[in-house]
Amino acid sequence: MLSKIYTILFPVIFLISLPVGATFAQINFTEHTVGQLGEASSVYAVDLDTDGDVDILGSGYEVRQIACWLNDGDQEFSFDVIAAGFNGAVSVHAADINADGNLDVIAGATNDGSIRWWAGDGEGNFNENVITNNFRTVRAIYPVDLDSDGDVDVLGASYSNHVINWWENDGNGNFSEQSVGANYARANSVYAVDIDSDGDIDVISGSGWGEEVAVWWENNGNEQFQRNNLNGGAASVVYAEDIDSDGDMDILGGAQYSDAFYWWENNGEGDPEFQVHMISDQVNDPAGLSVADLDADGDNDLLCAVWAEGTFKWWENDGDEQFREILISDSLNGACSIQALDIDADGDLDVVGAARGASDRILWWESDLAEDEPVPPDTCDLVSPANDSVLADLSMQLNWTRVNGPDEEVIITYQPQWSATEDFAGFEMQDTENDTFFVFENLEDDSDYWWRVQATDPNTELTSISNQTWHFITSMPEPPSPFNLLTPENEVIISVDDSRNTSMSWELSADPDPGDTTQYDTYILITGLDEPISLQFLNLIETSISIDYPEILLRSDIEYWEESLLVNWYVETISGADTIDCNSEFSFRIEANSGVPSGPSGSVIKDFEILSTYPNPFNSTTSIRYSLPVSSEVSISLFDLNGCRVTNLLNGWKSTGMHVAAIEAATLPAGLYIVRLEANEMLLLQKVAVIK
Repeated sequence: MLSKIYTILFPVIFLISLPVGATFAQINFTEHTVGQLGEASSVYAVDLDTDGDVDILGSGYEVRQIACWLNDGDQEFSFDVIAAGFNGAVSVHAADINADGNLDVIAGATNDGSIRWWAGDGEGNFNENVITNNFRTVRAIYPVDLDSDGDVDVLGASYSNHVINWWENDGNGNFSEQSVGANYARANSVYAVDIDSDGDIDVISGSGWGEEVAVWWENNGNEQFQRNNLNGGAASVVYAEDIDSDGDMDILGGAQYSDAFYWWENNGEGDPEFQVHMISDQVNDPAGLSVADLDADGDNDLLCAVWAEGTFKWWENDGDEQFREILISDSLNGACSIQALDIDADGDLDVVGAARGASDRILWWESDLAEDEPVPPDTCDLVSPANDSVLADLSMQLNWTRVNGPDEEVIITYQPQWSATEDFAGFEMQDTENDTFFVFENLEDDSDYWWRVQATDPNTELTSISNQTWHFITSMPEPPSPFNLLTPENEVIISVDDSRNTSMSWELSADPDPGDTTQYDTYILITGLDEPISLQFLNLIETSISIDYPEILLRSDIEYWEESLLVNWYVETISGADTIDCNSEFSFRIEANSGVPSGPSGSVIKDFEILSTYPNPFNSTTSIRYSLPVSSEVSISLFDLNGCRVTNLLNGWKSTGMHVAAIEAATLPAGLYIVRLEANEMLLLQKVAVIK
């Protein structure tokens, strides 16, 4: 019996899309037994029945079987024997040999000197076919389209014939034997890939017992092969992959007796040269190799089944091809085959392996890497406008809270989303980067809007949607209705006596907006005096106001009133946020008569006195009318009840006669005040009241 069989697996690599730059905890592997198989010599994982989950093939050297374990999708495996009586079964693979769209199985039998393939029908049934029965002590096979004609050929390494041969497929599953290279002592492993990047497939081989160095056989394009020795030492098993991610194929090798594990770096030239790198010199009898990005960090890691140690290991690549050895499992006598594949379809690479000797098992190790995969950012809360708001504007700022991502250094970005329907069918979205607000413009009036916010982690592109979906309605306010002034009629003439308690009236202005109440502001300007008189009556509820014009006019310096006074007036209506003016401004004239002095020929001023204060109380402006019997320096000040001066109204020379001083209440708090008037060593006081 052959003491040990070296095998190398050539897996179909399933790429896992995990974010570059993500960090993960140390991978932990949980061991599962797929099944027992006497002196299990190789393993190959593939979706054999095309049902979307990964099945497992195995070869049993002692039990002379090719077996499969079909995965039910929950990693419960059902056992079936594809071939029995296959003496010294080794190196099992799967490929579509007859190009019918179904995966077939291919393997070698060391003791039979046989290479055979089993045609699969896609439903788990297989029909045996012979490639050769004359390839003594076949140690390794590899299915590959070596002549690039579109069908799968087969490579083989013969331990006792000392040759590397290939069998050309005619496209119908019939094979003719061809030579790659002879006199290669104890040929033990074989692999094929385009080493020199010239578009054709080259061959790599390893020698058992360390009698030959590792070799790559250059294909001249017509399947004539030239031997090229790799410097640096022998290799029992070989594999090829772009280990340093520079775009060319490097070669991985393990040496049986030197316990060496190394890779040859390809310089990428048309006639490539290789620099050897030692990975470890403490690997006791490497027997199976594979390459995969096991930790999903964007670089290739190395896997090895170590026969004498009974261990399965991987070497983590730091991205600069510095490798750290990590144990997957030990105490598995005769570890001989290893492969990485996502067995449980959870997004990370698991490991499958075969162990001979006392173990006699096919196993898989479940990775927990997917448990540490990135998580989305927190969900944000909406802030304003409040849910179900009615907005009287066609431009609105949406506001929400800032959230955190799993990585505190990553700045989360936000995308407000809005829709005219509650189910967000056909929603629109805006990228606001890292702002937590968005000014929503060009809204439609009388429309419903639903909105929410998506938070995105820019590193992982994972998203979360806000905890709430809020709604608002746009309803632009309508202005009050237009209205006209009524009385006094425009441009009438009124005598001073008739202008007592003059009723100024206007039409009602109605507001169609629910809940809004109209109020009126009346503005009056009297001209024709030395100084115009401006009156304001604000926040009126009624549509009229009564004005005693003679009382107002007596506040004025009537010596400059020559013939008539012009009164201009208009009204504004205010309702909610709307303001509208009356349709036109009215005016009327007030003519002088004997009731009011019209000039210097009027009454003689005899006393220094305050004649009137109107209006009093007041909320905007009032006027102090006073008389001077002689010309003098006049000072008028306003004091509060604590005796503190509030403001100076006048400091200056005034002539004999009647005069007016105005008090503005815009900046005055409501309350009582004292007017202090001083002239010609005389003092007068007048109490006034400000109301708000």
